[in-house]
Amino acid sequence: MTPFLTGEWNAHHAGKFCKRDRFWLPFGLSVVDRVPLFDFHNDPTNPITWNDASGVRWRPGRTFTKFDFGSVPFLLQGIVSPICAPSAFAFHDSGYTFRAMWRVNPDWTETPVAMEREQVDQFLFDIMLFETQSRYLANKAWIAVHAAGGLVWNSHTAEPLPGNDARVSSVNLKIIDSTGALQ
Repeated sequence: MTPFLTGEWNAHHAGKFCKRDRFWLPFGLSVVDRVPLFDFHNDPTNPITWNDASGVRWRPGRTFTKFDFGSVPFLLQGIVSPICAPSAFAFHDSGYTFRAMWRVNPDWTETPVAMEREQVDQFLFDIMLFETQSRYLANKAWIAVHAAGGLVWNSHTAEPLPGNDARVSSVNLKIIDSTGALQ
């Protein structure tokens, strides 16, 4: 099956910035990169959905803060642009925030599925490949998150799953293995 992306989402600037990286410039000067944070909102009636190559449908968290289009530092945006594949970064940032994605069941209910970092990074690659139609850009982004994403992943704990969201509860969190099968 050919993978495809459907649905809508939006993001609004949260009015906050996150200091991410300190870059050292010549002559001992340094710059602290301030990354703007956005509030992500999945459309309630037509949420963004990734239909992967095996036919499984996935969604990011319905709403979350700390959406920063992949944490791409300003000085590196010429190498990996955060706006070349915004939906890919929405899935990726949601995966890093919750350490989970939501699997859409045949009856259109959703089940949160715990994810490892490598699985979340693979979502970025697959969706970016679809959005940009460029294996070159998808590989650059995957290499960047593979190289530096561990620092972000290991520096914080997962946000609690949205408790006010009727579709999830910590009781129904599932584990998925490397083959995509629910355990």
